[in-house]
Amino acid sequence: MSINNQLLSKGIKQATLLLFLLISTPILITVAFKALNISDQEEQWTAYLLLSAAAIMVVITMVLAFKTIRTLLDALFNSKES
Repeated sequence: MSINNQLLSKGIKQATLLLFLLISTPILITVAFKALNISDQEEQWTAYLLLSAAAIMVVITMVLAFKTIRTLLDALFNSKES
């Protein structure tokens, strides 16, 4: 039972990107909701733009989390033969 180093390297790169997204996505959501509360009617489109970008980032983060876990498990348990 050996570890697939190429898959492990790919999984670690994905995990670092995932860590960045796990930190930045809640921050962006918080900023968007605060901008929605503070802004007036003319500037509200920027708050909605930030909120929609945050919603897209949430979906991307969840998909990347599942892909990263799968990649790391495949690398550790060598379930994909090359």
